[in-house]
Amino acid sequence: MRQELLSLLQPVRTTISKKQWKHIETADKWCCEKYIHPPQAIGHKSKEESLGVIELLLRLHQDAATFTTALLYPLLKQQSVELSEIRETFGKEIATICESLLKLPTFDIPEQSEQNEQALLKQQAESFSKMLLSIAQDMRVILFKFCERLFFLKQLEWIPIKQQRIVAHECREIYAPLSNRLGISWLKNELEDLSLRYLYPHDFYGLVEQLNSKQNERKDYIEDVKQTIEDICQREDITCDVAGRSKHINSIYNKMRKKKLTFSQLFDVTAFRLICETKAECYQLLGAIHSHWKPIPGRFKDYIAVPKPNLYQSLHTTVFGPHNKRMEIQIRTHEMHRLAEEGIAAHWLYKEKNNSNATKQSPTVEKFQWLRNLLQLKDERDDAQAFMASVRDYLEEEEVFVFTPKGHVKELPKGATALDFAFSIHTDVGYTCVGAKVNNKIVPLRYELKNGDLVDILTSPSSEPKQHWLKFVYTNRAKTKIRSYLRLEQREQALAKGREWLEKELPTNNKSINKLLKQNLFAPVLDYYNQASFDELLMQIGFQKISAEDVVLRLFPPEQTKEEPEEIELVTQSQPAKRRSSRGVLVDGMDDIMAQLAGCCNPIPGDPIVGFISRGRGVIVHRKNCAKIQSRDPNRHVEVSWHTGQEASHTVHIRVVSENRPGLLSLQSKIFADLNINISAAQCETDDDEAINTFKCQVSDLHQLKRVLRQLEDIRGVLAVQRLRH
Repeated sequence: MRQELLSLLQPVRTTISKKQWKHIETADKWCCEKYIHPPQAIGHKSKEESLGVIELLLRLHQDAATFTTALLYPLLKQQSVELSEIRETFGKEIATICESLLKLPTFDIPEQSEQNEQALLKQQAESFSKMLLSIAQDMRVILFKFCERLFFLKQLEWIPIKQQRIVAHECREIYAPLSNRLGISWLKNELEDLSLRYLYPHDFYGLVEQLNSKQNERKDYIEDVKQTIEDICQREDITCDVAGRSKHINSIYNKMRKKKLTFSQLFDVTAFRLICETKAECYQLLGAIHSHWKPIPGRFKDYIAVPKPNLYQSLHTTVFGPHNKRMEIQIRTHEMHRLAEEGIAAHWLYKEKNNSNATKQSPTVEKFQWLRNLLQLKDERDDAQAFMASVRDYLEEEEVFVFTPKGHVKELPKGATALDFAFSIHTDVGYTCVGAKVNNKIVPLRYELKNGDLVDILTSPSSEPKQHWLKFVYTNRAKTKIRSYLRLEQREQALAKGREWLEKELPTNNKSINKLLKQNLFAPVLDYYNQASFDELLMQIGFQKISAEDVVLRLFPPEQTKEEPEEIELVTQSQPAKRRSSRGVLVDGMDDIMAQLAGCCNPIPGDPIVGFISRGRGVIVHRKNCAKIQSRDPNRHVEVSWHTGQEASHTVHIRVVSENRPGLLSLQSKIFADLNINISAAQCETDDDEAINTFKCQVSDLHQLKRVLRQLEDIRGVLAVQRLRH
């Protein structure tokens, strides 16, 4: 065994059995013999990487199986050994950990190109999804990955700057917040500080220099405060360990940026940790500290009574210390301190005395509400990028702790409302919510919850989600549930509209949709429109994506009802009637033929047109691309043209899809007014992201229509503009 490895494991040698030690020795021998140089996997400069990872794993109080895995995993990645060899030599437990690690994507640094960076983001999303599941199966997998990533972060000098930023950004945005949620504070602090070093080197080294310049002064200040606290503990007859330190660089950087302060304007760059024997002593010491130094209002947090989601417990307070300088003080017991340092590692099932249950699923998912929320978030986000964005937001959120009427504690992100609380209780409670009582007072559903609030939700069986709820609801869970309900409701409304519109278009002798369905007449129509069911077809009609008139034409083609050929005379009209009915159309160059514009496509001057000779109604004028005229008897088509000498207004329907934000409807209406176009009717529909406005208006010709369409498209925030057929 290498001397370095022996020295590392010496402090835990007595906790490792002979069989486990034999496994470590064998794995180290393999590592020395089978290591491939140069390495195939980027990020592994030498076999000494395994020693660096083991050193970090020791700080997490890992077991012998994890140390063995740390030696074997680099060999697996380089394909120097097979998983079957590991299972045969080291047993099922170590092989299972190695297999779980192999399922996580290997972190490879891409070439410097935008396309590869996008691919990397997708890879990170997939990797995080799998890591999330590994937490629920075996905590050793995720903690090994953390240590590997931290070791890698410490070795970034040898890769290009652009790639350094990619790795550091991932660690800062995902790994550091996740390690914080797991309760491993030292890991979170090191990941944040190292990430800051590579992302913002100028700011990082500037802070290091300023901290070093006042190091002696700060050291004297810490010793002075420690002596005062020890004197207080002696008077109170409390045994207490006192430690003082400078805050972490990333913490100082975030505070400077958030409050827009310079380093010289910061007063609380030092923090003190007091570790007592019992919970009662923590509160006793807090009272003594507040009696000696004046506490700052609003800066006290009791995480002992209400622990954080990662089970962290401590009393936090900020006081005006010596020389009127602010300083943060944390008070906790030894057990609380152990949990704060080890975090979730203290709750592993395989660390319990009954080792026979080691292969069972970890109880982590049951113990940590935030992990359940993240796993649910994964199920609700199909797109990898959207999932990562939601995860990033969730991990960075601060929490508030509120109480149910029965006294149970609910953890919600800061900014959550009473409506979010209702959905956190149960989806049906959210759906039927009509109001809320907070601390026995009626509040609106948009009320933002605060720490310690007692919340009681008022419900009604007749209530249902509203569209405007999306404007103030905060949590992803509530938003997803509301959108799902509203989407289902819109589908039902579209289904009813589609059926109604289809029935109106059906011929008089075939008005029964049920009868047509029994005859299976809709089958070819469904195939043509690529719809899975008749209900889907109705919904497409209801959403105005398919025309009911076109469906009827497909259902009853003209050739099926084609009359016997006969001579049809063009009906002439008297001169007074011509101005009322010809609508500025010449039929075969004549202006005394009765003609009318088709309502299905609403042609306007400038549109290419064609006429259809009807019985008793003269010539019906259609746009040449109208589906209805294309499906009719071509023998009854007649050439028509626009009469340039006449002026008239023509009805058109225009649909505008835009972002859902204030002022856009006003801008659209102004364009119609500026072009002297009259709006005779308008229909406005909105959802959380988009607004759909349909205008019925009168234009003089195609030129005027194109002008209004073009100007509507130029409005910032307008996504699409379309002339509808009717």
